Amino acid sequence: MTFGRDPADGLFLITADLAVSLPSLNEDEADALIAEAKKICPYAKMARVGFASKATRV
Repeated sequence: MTFGRDPADGLFLITADLAVSLPSLNEDEADALIAEAKKICPYAKMARVGFASKATRV
């Protein structure tokens, strides 16, 4: 996880690069499993659609 720049507005964003090793699977099986995991992973969902946030003055 690192901070990056959003090319759309130049502001900050969080980036993540994952390196996945599945040595017991062939490439097609591994790619299918990774694609499926991205559909159900809450972190991947947050990256796709964002997340709800609330800032409250205290």
